[in-house]
Amino acid sequence: MDSADALLFVHGVISTPVDRILKNAQASPPSLYSHFGSKEGLIAAALRRRLYIWTEVWNAEIAAADSPQGRALALWDALSTYQGEHMTERWCAFSGAAAAIEHPSAQLQEVLDEETQLLRTRLLAAAREITGEQPGGERMAEASGTSSSQAGGAPESGAGEVSGTSEGVGAAGKVSGTSAGVGSPGSAAGSGSRAEALASALMVVYTGTMALMLREDYPTAIAEGRASAQALIEAFAGA
Repeated sequence: MDSADALLFVHGVISTPVDRILKNAQASPPSLYSHFGSKEGLIAAALRRRLYIWTEVWNAEIAAADSPQGRALALWDALSTYQGEHMTERWCAFSGAAAAIEHPSAQLQEVLDEETQLLRTRLLAAAREITGEQPGGERMAEASGTSSSQAGGAPESGAGEVSGTSEGVGAAGKVSGTSAGVGSPGSAAGSGSRAEALASALMVVYTGTMALMLREDYPTAIAEGRASAQALIEAFAGA
């Protein structure tokens, strides 16, 4: 798997032939196809291993954070740690695979969707903690005056959501934040809640950080992305 990871995500999932992977791993074609079924099966397995490692790195950064803002920014702290310890390619392996393979198999699409969902679910949980909103857009401060039956039970814990492990990667629905809500921290009417708007904007900043890593050195790109995310969070927190 180490050989496949190094070749597929550094040299490209399309341009790397199976025989080169096998030669590098000193493995036979039957062993590859018996374990993974196809080249896409191998790519999916390599990405799933990366997703597990990435989730563990992110978990550690979230656990080390001591504020709602810090838990949101832990995404960039995790990216910095992951880049220094695990990331050998110049581009996100998940984005690279999604861009290169026009019609991915169901197995490959599943792991690509899980990585996207992990980002969206955790960013939304962090954004709810920052804005004080419950699921549905109701502010926690406003909901505190209602009975538990009116509010639907105890408020959901944003911190608990953020610190979840990879076991819950695909549990929540996708966030449908629109561009209209991205730049409007004080007004989310008609475009979802303020938390959804913040989460959507943070997702854009994160993917922009990944793209910037192609143009600048990693530490600079990540630092600039984190600073942009922090400014965005402060704007929403102060609105």
